[in-house]
Amino acid sequence: MTARVLVAVGIAGAVVASGAPLGGLLVCVALGVVAGVLPDSPAPAVATMAVLGAWAAWGHGLSSPLVVVGAAGLVLAHVAAHLASLGPSDLRVERATLVRWSSRGAVLIALAAGAWGCLALASHRTPSAAWVVGVLAALLAGAATLVATRSSGAS
Repeated sequence: MTARVLVAVGIAGAVVASGAPLGGLLVCVALGVVAGVLPDSPAPAVATMAVLGAWAAWGHGLSSPLVVVGAAGLVLAHVAAHLASLGPSDLRVERATLVRWSSRGAVLIALAAGAWGCLALASHRTPSAAWVVGVLAALLAGAATLVATRSSGAS
């Protein structure tokens, strides 16, 4: 049941970060609730597309740190929908599966924050910023590879 609630919370957080007006918020939150109730249907994808539409229409642009908040909400909704779709609403997810998917989600959020940081640094267009962006991108790629190889088990 908790994972199903987190689907709606993730969608709601992502759309609130977009700065959408009340109508857009209500539509996306309603779709998030439907996605939480029906996590193994197309509903999570539809809710995600609605959030992306809100960001396209009312978003703050890529330079805003709220982009990371929106990405975190979408990752939370995605991981929670996956876990909720593993069985009925009263299913208790095994600890190993929960840890595996939570760590994958955390890495994605960290990569989103790092990518935003690279974009912010690259916008300065100085030679020193280029070096920092290159090193940061290499570190992010290495961290993602490390987590991917450690959590490459089934599920």
